[in-house]
Amino acid sequence: MNNELYALVQKFREYRLDLGITLQNIEEETGISQQRLKRVEQGISPITVEEVDRLLAFYDTDINSILSYNDLQGVSGWKRRGVAAAMWLVLLGVLGYGGYEGLGLLKSATPSTALNTSVAKIITDGQTSVKPEQKAIEMLEQQAQPASSNKKEAEGKQAAILSPAAEEFRLAVYTDTQYDTKKVEPVPDADFQLFPVARFHAEKAVPAWLLEAKHRSPSAIALANRDILEGQSRESIEKQIADVRKSNVGVLGYGKQSQVFTPHIFESNGTKYGMLSYTRVVPDVTWKAEGNHVGVADAYGKHIFDDIKKAKEKADVLVVTMFWGSEKQSQPEAYQKDMAHRLIDAGADVVVGHRSPVSQPYEVYKGKYIVYNLGSYNLSLTFDKKQVKEAALIHKKEQRIIK
Repeated sequence: MNNELYALVQKFREYRLDLGITLQNIEEETGISQQRLKRVEQGISPITVEEVDRLLAFYDTDINSILSYNDLQGVSGWKRRGVAAAMWLVLLGVLGYGGYEGLGLLKSATPSTALNTSVAKIITDGQTSVKPEQKAIEMLEQQAQPASSNKKEAEGKQAAILSPAAEEFRLAVYTDTQYDTKKVEPVPDADFQLFPVARFHAEKAVPAWLLEAKHRSPSAIALANRDILEGQSRESIEKQIADVRKSNVGVLGYGKQSQVFTPHIFESNGTKYGMLSYTRVVPDVTWKAEGNHVGVADAYGKHIFDDIKKAKEKADVLVVTMFWGSEKQSQPEAYQKDMAHRLIDAGADVVVGHRSPVSQPYEVYKGKYIVYNLGSYNLSLTFDKKQVKEAALIHKKEQRIIK
């Protein structure tokens, strides 16, 4: 987070503390989790446009008032305006405004210090009435329009100040999704989406939810599971997979041996993120992909560790998903822990388990994350190049930061 944006976050924090507002109050009204708010206030995670909008709506105020809060106490007249101008100059400099238009804006800045009604209600009776406020980004555009020749550059800088750093990469690994489901709640701001899919029914149109997903961001489905070959032929599955790929959606975990044990790679900002999907539950040996025999990527034997080592030669970061365990278990079995550790030792950076609808613990092993079973949660992984910067389990409006 750059210094100017961090200063804005600290203004929000000062305002909150002075009014006695708790992180729980904010979470209840805005949906931003307390863990997320803590990380933003500590400068660990960048604040997003949406979060700025939610906070402004919660406090029923505008950026002008937040930026000038506390710095203008006891100052009046031209001195007051001068301080406001200095505050705006910092923000406008980052946004790429400036020049005489910027100076005109600075002279007219007159922040308000009145207590808003929504926060007052929390202070008095614990109730909040939040009404929508002008979008932060729209307010900035109206307050100071850049010259047309510099508009594109200014817009780029404006997006950068209120969004995650450009070098970050966010991967969303979803919980098991029925292929014929009607709707999937998206993980916000994902740069790539991986969907472990159950009940992959052949001879159907590519579902609308998957087409919508790939329009949001590049996507892939993982088909390594125990039901892919139940009651349908390999030929019909291959035809359905071909239709999925024609829709620009990747397919992991099912195919020929050379396909399923080769990582799906997505490159972002010069870093190659590889993904492999396996199943430890195979109903019959004929289901396994061997040579040109089409099947699932099985996780039996020693080959999986060789697969990981070879995959890591092609990818800078390697995420491995594993269909394993029993349907309703709440704790991983001993073999799962042992295998997960060995996968990390072989080169995996993150191991994500799925199958049971019951979520299971996560573990940090040698600095690498292992989520034994997602349950009903989706996993959002934010990378700063090769390192996991933030990991969060998300279910509807609930968000649990695990790093």
